[in-house]
Amino acid sequence: MPAGRKSRTDEIVRNLRGEELQTWFDLGLLLDRLRDGRPVPSVRAPKDRRAFHHKLARGVAFVTYEFAIDGVTMEIAKYAAAIQRVLPDPEIHFVGGRFDSRVDAVLDPSIDCHVIEDLCGFDRCPLYRSFFHRRLERGSPRYNRLIAEFWEATLRIVECLGHLFEANQIELIFAVNTNSNPGNPALSLALVLLSEHLGLPVISNNHDFYWEGGHSEVERDAHGLPKGPRDHFFTNAHLGEVFSVIQMICPWEGRTWISLNISKLQCHELISTFGHNPINVVEVGTAVDTEAFAPLSRPRRSQVLQQVATLLGGKEHIVPVRCIGDAIEQGLLSEEPHTPVLLGNTEGLRVDFTRDNMILLQPTRIIARKRIGLLFEMLAQLFDDPVFAKAFEATPSLKLTVVVTGPVAEGQQRYFDRLLEVVRKFLEDLPESVRDRVFFAALFAGIDSMSFRKRFEKPAQIAEVYGTASLVCLPSETEGRGLPIIEAAACGVPALVRRYQPEEVYAHVIGEHLAAESRLQVIEFRGQRIGREAIEQTRELLLHPQDHLDVSMHNRKVVGQRYSMNALHRNLGESIDRLHLQLQPNELPMQRAQDALLRFRRRMRGAERRITDLVDAHDREYLPGYGRMGLMLMLKSLIDPSYFRAEEQRIRGMAFSFARRLVENGPTPLPESPGEGRDFYDTVDSLFLYHDGELPLICDHSIAYRHRSRLHYPYRDLTPQELWAVINGLHQEACTSPSPHADPHPAPHFSGWGRRVEQLCGGPPVIDQRDRLMSRLEENRSIAFFPGTSLELEFELFLVRAVRVRLGLDLHEHLTQSSLKEVDFAPIYVIVRERPCADQPTTETVKQLIAESSNEELQLIFRQRAGRIIASQQLGLGIDVRELGRRAITALREVKADGGFIIACAEQSASTTDILDIERFHIGRAEDAFAASLLGIQPGDGLVQWVPAGLRFSLAYPTPVQTGLSLAQTLEGRRFKHLCNEHGEAKILDIMRLDAAERGTPAERILDTIESGRRVSVVG
Repeated sequence: MPAGRKSRTDEIVRNLRGEELQTWFDLGLLLDRLRDGRPVPSVRAPKDRRAFHHKLARGVAFVTYEFAIDGVTMEIAKYAAAIQRVLPDPEIHFVGGRFDSRVDAVLDPSIDCHVIEDLCGFDRCPLYRSFFHRRLERGSPRYNRLIAEFWEATLRIVECLGHLFEANQIELIFAVNTNSNPGNPALSLALVLLSEHLGLPVISNNHDFYWEGGHSEVERDAHGLPKGPRDHFFTNAHLGEVFSVIQMICPWEGRTWISLNISKLQCHELISTFGHNPINVVEVGTAVDTEAFAPLSRPRRSQVLQQVATLLGGKEHIVPVRCIGDAIEQGLLSEEPHTPVLLGNTEGLRVDFTRDNMILLQPTRIIARKRIGLLFEMLAQLFDDPVFAKAFEATPSLKLTVVVTGPVAEGQQRYFDRLLEVVRKFLEDLPESVRDRVFFAALFAGIDSMSFRKRFEKPAQIAEVYGTASLVCLPSETEGRGLPIIEAAACGVPALVRRYQPEEVYAHVIGEHLAAESRLQVIEFRGQRIGREAIEQTRELLLHPQDHLDVSMHNRKVVGQRYSMNALHRNLGESIDRLHLQLQPNELPMQRAQDALLRFRRRMRGAERRITDLVDAHDREYLPGYGRMGLMLMLKSLIDPSYFRAEEQRIRGMAFSFARRLVENGPTPLPESPGEGRDFYDTVDSLFLYHDGELPLICDHSIAYRHRSRLHYPYRDLTPQELWAVINGLHQEACTSPSPHADPHPAPHFSGWGRRVEQLCGGPPVIDQRDRLMSRLEENRSIAFFPGTSLELEFELFLVRAVRVRLGLDLHEHLTQSSLKEVDFAPIYVIVRERPCADQPTTETVKQLIAESSNEELQLIFRQRAGRIIASQQLGLGIDVRELGRRAITALREVKADGGFIIACAEQSASTTDILDIERFHIGRAEDAFAASLLGIQPGDGLVQWVPAGLRFSLAYPTPVQTGLSLAQTLEGRRFKHLCNEHGEAKILDIMRLDAAERGTPAERILDTIESGRRVSVVG
């Protein structure tokens, strides 16, 4: 910090100490105020892009827990090199809690390194075990003590880091894993506080997230999930006031934070689950220096092997072997510092390491999730294979060595001890003829040590060690990316790989979404054991390596295409450009959001007055969707005083998922201008930021009390489906989209109508009221049909079928113009939106499909007006009657007057036709967890659901006393049918409709009262 300038950090720390934060609830409220009270954006940047780059170049701080010989540090080195190409002569600083003495082999020595011990993470951080390995109970001494320790540790880091940032004129924080994998929660929070109070933008580079491979105990029980390697992060998920802090800061959401993730899956989770603005979420590909990671020449391979032999204590190429049993019993490898060693079955052997040596290389640290022990299980199977065993024994000079390059990771000594026992038992069980020809070499990152590099004029690099291997192995349970696969491919070395978790990350690295010429080829296995097929492929590769040269050449070509350093430079450049855009003053999104919410509110108020004959809302509220979002926030806050924060994230995630769907799956994308794309997403973001006035009442059961804020946010008055309508309106303002293209191919033919309905449901429907639907189709009654996306099939099932059965035509008789004229048909209204909404059909789509259809009967039905297309003005998904427009509402009135019914295949229709006073059938699948909860089934389950006029099928959501499934079971049950036979179905349904309007009694209880004779007299 320049002399004479007042320290802003001291002022920040002083203000934070003045908060007198004593409870977890206080901390949550502090974060709420920080998030809700900041201006947008909270950091301003020069308008000129070059000036912004020069400003950032004054100081870039890479901050992480520690710099060691691991994949994270190697990636940081690449990012730093990329930043040097993106920004003009930047001043870069590496900041960590610890620097391994060997990182000079990885990091640019010209870059300043700063050590702040309080930044150390995981087992080196006392708070890590307190947060994630010890279950807290609300109000216990440990629970109360932890918040004080956490806050004090946070303030220490704020003070140290803040002074460092000011002294070195840091303008950009490049945080690596600190706010995704919370190994030090105090550091995670400190970076949030510093970035907001010092006005520093952040690129949060996330290699892996705490939720990848981890679930809470409740989630595991509810969904039958297996235990995962990151379950410990959810140890205190039962305490909302504690866990919601982690959910908020890992990573922090705001326009000054760019989340730079290494996979599409991570990006999707951040947007859809945690509600991050898609503009602030970027996928960054990895990169490999193909000059360093390249095939070795034969002379250089020999030199590298000799250097590795020297590292293992040998002279030239001869290495002494330590007996693994003796090493275990004497505790030679039980604590640091670990010295590189070649372990075998017999003490005193001297091995020529450079000749006739099959090397199976695992280029990772020694850590439990890397599952190194699987390699020895695989070797046991390999030596049981007669072909391999015979070939190996036939060449007495042949050896096999498993080489692990990395150190024992922090806190993993116990795992290493178990691994040594696995190796000892494996060697003991080998046939005596080969027992002294199989070895385990642990290098403990010695290749990167200064003492090793000083020995040789041209010391070997880890990239060159790849070139000595016959096979690179990665049997890991989880990986953030899986870099060894790419590096092995660049070196032309084959790889044996488990399909690690997250499997989507693995699939992306391999390129399973790409054409065959762009996919990496590896030996692959699944699950906890290496299967027979992988064993046989490994055997053939080891015995006949020359037969696999074409695979090596293919993989090298793929790496050159997909994983070049230029791609990384481009990714980082684009990320900084996004950050520049987000830091510009821009009041337009907030104004657009305000206008859109006000327009929707006015439009709905006017529409509600026009539909009183279609929706009986005298004693209940019409609810087009899952529920008012403000109510859901309040209910969740009653369950847990802090859980509303997670619910807010979920609501934002639903909104941004829908917005992304409009952009990515709609008929046309947003305009290519980055500014216009940003404006749309920022306007969606502003829907959650805009507030007008204050809430009138604060009581202990209100969200205002729980949140300690009386601000009124208009979005909370809406259902998610209503909010989607607002978002689609904003999208249509941002771009003029043509209608989706209709697919004119004929519907697949099945043996019967019921089987074809199953196609719409994705299989046999769980709620199955097809018989009632079929009987209603046979009646000459008006139908209002709201189609989904399978237009040809739906028209065949519900238009053509309805007309044919009403005419009494059998399977082989053709529908003709004359036969249509003979009957006075009640019309079938096809009500479909006029303006587009993602992939949903429009009037233009339907007209196009009919014109291009090969189904002549369908065309005839519309020519003769038995089927009529009615344009609706709806913007959102589902069927919000208020949005339909005058023509569609008039059609619904005619359907109601005629005793007709609705067939709804449109997405979200089941959750939006609430209390509509017309009989309706919902056909399709439960689209998401919310819809499934209303229906009482699982997401993706199919349904053909009948809802009588005026009924609300789900009662008391979100803890329903009646679901769609239970209502269907009641209506299909013997008791309902018996009462209908006794009193008439119309009378029973009328009783249910009147009760629904006045009391909302579950259907089963209504039948109880009818059976007892107390309710039949209500009607007629």
